[in-house]
Amino acid sequence: MFRLFGPFEVWHDGVQVEPGDLQQRYVLVILLLNANRAVSREYLQEYVWRGQEQPRSDVVTSYIARLRKVFRDTGMTEVVIDK
Repeated sequence: MFRLFGPFEVWHDGVQVEPGDLQQRYVLVILLLNANRAVSREYLQEYVWRGQEQPRSDVVTSYIARLRKVFRDTGMTEVVIDK
């Protein structure tokens, strides 16, 4: 479960999950806000690093890989957004 209003939190089976550093959390939020839609690397770079120097494309790939690992390690099989 993801809580987007108030402090951003990720929970699974009653345990809070650490989704990573601030930029990685931003990537996750952009993906959640675009659920069931394809999100390009360029779109992530534009919105996560707005007004900053754009990262190398492999940085975005690295964040996605880390998020997949977080979900795989917790056994998450379903994404639920709690409003």
